[in-house]
Amino acid sequence: NAEYTPVKQSLAAGDLGKAQILLLREPHSESHQRLQGLIYLAAGDWEKFVQSANPSTEQDATTLNNVGASFLALSETDPTFLLKALDAFEKAAEKAPNAPEPLFNLVITYRKLRLPRLAENTLQRYAAKDAGSKWYHELANPDRIDESAIVERLEQAVETNDSAEAQRLFESNSELCRRI
Repeated sequence: NAEYTPVKQSLAAGDLGKAQILLLREPHSESHQRLQGLIYLAAGDWEKFVQSANPSTEQDATTLNNVGASFLALSETDPTFLLKALDAFEKAAEKAPNAPEPLFNLVITYRKLRLPRLAENTLQRYAAKDAGSKWYHELANPDRIDESAIVERLEQAVETNDSAEAQRLFESNSELCRRI
C-alpha cells in the first residue's frame, strides 16, 4: 500500500531529472522502458505513460491500475477517458482481487460517471480490504460541496459581468458547471 499523502507534488522536478539522467545511462531494454514509464507517471505525463505501457502486451495489475489512473487524470480535460479508466481499473481488480488500489480508483471513477450504486458497492468491497486507512476515510467522507451556492454565485457573476469570478468558479467546479 502506498503511504497516504494529500494531493500535492510528491517528487521535486530535480529528483525526476536525476532519475531521467540515470536512466539514460542504462541500455535500452524492457526494464528501461518500464522505468521510463514510471518517470512519465511521476512527472504527470499521462499520455506518455499510457503509450509506454504498451497495451499490445499482457499487463500486470499494477500497470493496469497506473494506466487507469492516467486515463482518470486525462478525463479532467476529456471525459471520454473515464470509460478507458473504468476498463483498466476493472481489469486490474480482476487480475489482483486482493489489491485495494483498483477498488479505490473504481469508486472514484463510478462517482465521476454518476453511477452511485456501483460506487457504493465498490466502496464496500474496498472497505473489506482497507477500512482503517486514510484513503478509505477520504472516500467514505468526501467533502460535500454546496452545489446550489456555487450555482448561485456563478449566476450572480454572470449577471454582474464579473468574468474573472465566473471563470474561477467554472475552473474550480468544472464537473458541476458541465451539468448545468
